[in-house]
Amino acid sequence: MEMEDRIRELTLLFGSTGIPVIAVHKERIVFVNACAIEAFDIVDTNANSLFESVSLNSVLSDDTETPVRRIYVKGRRYDIDVSVLDGIYIMMFRAALSASELRKHSEDILASIGQELRTPFTLIFSAINHLMPYTEDQSLDKYLSVIARQSYLLLRLSNNLIDVRRFNDPEEKLKLAYTNVGDFLMGICDEIIPLIGELEISLDYQCQDEDICTMVDRQKLERIVLNLISNALKHTDKGGSVALQLSEFRDNLFISVTDTGVGVANDKMSEVFRLSTDQRDDEEDCTGYGLGLIIVKEISEMHGGSVVLSNMEDRGTKVTVSLPIKPGRPDSVHSSLETPDYAGGFSHVLLELSEVLPTRCFSAARRTKHAGGVKPTDKH
Repeated sequence: MEMEDRIRELTLLFGSTGIPVIAVHKERIVFVNACAIEAFDIVDTNANSLFESVSLNSVLSDDTETPVRRIYVKGRRYDIDVSVLDGIYIMMFRAALSASELRKHSEDILASIGQELRTPFTLIFSAINHLMPYTEDQSLDKYLSVIARQSYLLLRLSNNLIDVRRFNDPEEKLKLAYTNVGDFLMGICDEIIPLIGELEISLDYQCQDEDICTMVDRQKLERIVLNLISNALKHTDKGGSVALQLSEFRDNLFISVTDTGVGVANDKMSEVFRLSTDQRDDEEDCTGYGLGLIIVKEISEMHGGSVVLSNMEDRGTKVTVSLPIKPGRPDSVHSSLETPDYAGGFSHVLLELSEVLPTRCFSAARRTKHAGGVKPTDKH
């Protein structure tokens, strides 16, 4: 077949495709589609002028042990798929994502999955709530409690997948309200302590000053604390302890959660706040931090704060969140109508601690008692 016929075929196949395509024959460009012309600003037929740091032969040849398939063209990195047709090398270029682009792409995919999962979880919850009043058989209630707990787990995962992206969005706004943080944290502990009796892990709350007040997004602050406590309980054995501490220093408040768990390997310290982080210690039977600490880090930074993880001298870890103290007035409160409930009306405590709480906590009576989340009274 004549070269002109091959070029017509290539034009039909790739002329209007959305990725750059270039065909080379004997180091001469014989075909280039419109997308490639725009991307690479091609001005001559010399194929060697395309590549900035590698030879044309190293890209096209399969004879070498490691043919080049990722290159820079006009300052942009591309992955190249190469095929051969009657001596004509057809190169299809796919723009390689940068680290930040790849992270955003991953977050977009995860958020889409989380959004798709959320509706069926809500319907499962609704079905369970309709069944519970008609259930007098305790054994049936036990099975419904198992379903409820697993549903909370999946709803939490769905929320976290969505929020990993949402909290990175510059358009995401904080719903600030004047809050007595000491009272707020005490209210959270009062909700948790009755639920963790079976775990045989103590939860101690220590407050340096009962009148530490600041402007803060209450739902997000609650989420920070519940995620930190959930991680601490998850990695602490029976007979261990978890401590929640509040202190103030130089116009910053500090919320620390300390546990007597297995600790974090030194080479994992820098990874626990990153997407896809897994596990603490290979010798321990644990499943890692998941997305909880990523959420904590993002919420802290939204408030202008930070989070630090450290190992204790003897055993366990300490996670400290620092937030700037922002002055405000006691009447600076957002209406609940302006702050949608991220849990969809379900208990925030049961949701965020669903991975560590025993199944009995999700029985009909328990879930009714804890519906609606933490609502501590503020002192001004």
